[in-house]
Amino acid sequence: MGKGDMKKSITHLFPGGMKNYRCLHLFFITWCTIFLPTFLYGAEVLFPTYGTGSRELIVFTDYFCPPCMKIEVEFLPAVRKALSTNNWKVTFVDIPGHRETSLFAKYFIYAVQKGKGYENALRAREVLFNLSRKGGVVTEKDLEAAFRKEGIKFAPVDPWPVYKEWNRLIEAHKISGTPMCVLVEGREKKTVFDGSVEIRNRLLPLMNEGVGGKKEK
Repeated sequence: MGKGDMKKSITHLFPGGMKNYRCLHLFFITWCTIFLPTFLYGAEVLFPTYGTGSRELIVFTDYFCPPCMKIEVEFLPAVRKALSTNNWKVTFVDIPGHRETSLFAKYFIYAVQKGKGYENALRAREVLFNLSRKGGVVTEKDLEAAFRKEGIKFAPVDPWPVYKEWNRLIEAHKISGTPMCVLVEGREKKTVFDGSVEIRNRLLPLMNEGVGGKKEK
């Protein structure tokens, strides 16, 4: 599983090739016009960034990308371990590589708005990936029922501020496939983990190394 494998899952939306994947911002604009619930307008919209450490990790995934589905089972426990220290800062960016992703990403944003710390958001990601693995049509009512069953808190908000920042990060890091992680350490050092193999073999050992630190409350 490598670059070729991870890009196959999104090429059905980009028949012109991976170069067209750079136009992801069009999908973010579409999200705000197609999926409009009753927003809590005027409320502060929280962004899915957790931790304050010097190792800043930006995670680019798609709920319906097969390699993302597989690596997420190993990845989320590593995220929990990393965030339990004061060494890491983790940002999640959902990539709309599949038509079904937009609804799932919107509900992830809803979950980000509730709960203290990162646990509510991570549990929401677990539920969303579990649903994507099952396949079939998933509606908003299905997502809300799944969240309530697992005790995940969520609140509808206008997702546009998050979409806008996600688009900026996609463009800034020239993301062309999923899963992909970017580790930023200081102003000069940036490491890209391109695909599930690199994430598993190179990134997860760093996140699981148990470097200690003060636990986040």
